[in-house]
Amino acid sequence: MVLLAGLLLRIGLLDEARALLAEKEIAGNRSETIVRNGSGLARQLEALKSAMEKLEAKLIRSDNVGKNQQYFYEHETAAGVKISVLRAQGLPKTKGKVLPLFPPVAYNVVVEGAFPQLVTFLSGLEQGEHHYRLVSFTLQRAGVEQPGAKGGKVILNINLELLASS
Repeated sequence: MVLLAGLLLRIGLLDEARALLAEKEIAGNRSETIVRNGSGLARQLEALKSAMEKLEAKLIRSDNVGKNQQYFYEHETAAGVKISVLRAQGLPKTKGKVLPLFPPVAYNVVVEGAFPQLVTFLSGLEQGEHHYRLVSFTLQRAGVEQPGAKGGKVILNINLELLASS
């Protein structure tokens, strides 16, 4: 009887020990994962800082209207098009919301030129020194064309946003 009671006690302690061991293994695995992931934090931080510097170099300043407009005129000259309208629409209304980290500054730009020139203008914006987002555009012929005529002027009306530093 004493032997049976000792055996039952030992089996109960064994189950508790197994449960405790399983908990310790889970905690140990979690700690090992944290240490393993933490070993590359310095390298990841440097990569993140480098990426932020590159991003911030491509931002405009929303209060520097002259320089921001000059950006479009440089693309106008490079593409050989004519900007007939360049209107800054400013920062978006926040209505009590917090301004985003990189708020967009909206512009309306109307560009005239031959179709290949307009493509060059858009390509220049796409590969330019600032981040932009094309919101909408319309494309139409300027004037009346003869049937079968090639070339001619085209008018491109663009609504876009440049990312700004806050």
